[in-house]
Amino acid sequence: MIKKKSSGANKIAQGNAAQLLVASELNRRGWSAAVTLGNTPHVDVLCSNQDATHFAFIQVKSFHIKKRSCAVGIKAENVYTENFFWVIVGLNDDVGQKDSFYIVPAGEMSKNVRALHKKWLKIPKKNGAPQKDNTIRKVHVGKSGYDYDICQWQDRWDLIDNVIM
Repeated sequence: MIKKKSSGANKIAQGNAAQLLVASELNRRGWSAAVTLGNTPHVDVLCSNQDATHFAFIQVKSFHIKKRSCAVGIKAENVYTENFFWVIVGLNDDVGQKDSFYIVPAGEMSKNVRALHKKWLKIPKKNGAPQKDNTIRKVHVGKSGYDYDICQWQDRWDLIDNVIM
């Protein structure tokens, strides 16, 4: 009998799978990419050209594609350099179906997540009470209230290509 893993273990496995998928895709495209294994707080995948003269720093987040949203946390509001990217991976539970990749420049992520969160804070709850600030920020595939819609960034690997060429 196989025991089902706890949701915490599943979440860790899901994150690991997403990081490995991103590194694999970058290596497939001819770049040199390695997972940092948690040794770099804000970088999950480090990618460079073959000469190691240009780099891209990548933060990976994952979600189940059927849920269409992903928590990115408050650090999505941080302003990073132009060679920093968020790669949001929509993992597909259906065997044989493709996973989805959204490559978002950090500047775009920061600007949009911050603006939508501020907008959300100004809208009172249904009972009239003010929203309580928290560290949760979300992105969404498609329009969804106060979450940043990342649809336009699907499969934009060219953005990373342009930085490390």
